[in-house]
Amino acid sequence: MAWKNIKQRSFADELVEVHSAVEELDDVHELINWARIEKTPKIKKRLTT
Repeated sequence: MAWKNIKQRSFADELVEVHSAVEELDDVHELINWARIEKTPKIKKRLTT
């Protein structure tokens, strides 16, 4: 059985870099009422023929 060293970062972990620009929108995300947005009816796209 193979063992994984959980302290060792994976290839995917190395691709994702923590940067302040990534975290800038976290405050805005908290302000948005996502439940209300999810409840809004979807607009159906009209097919043009």
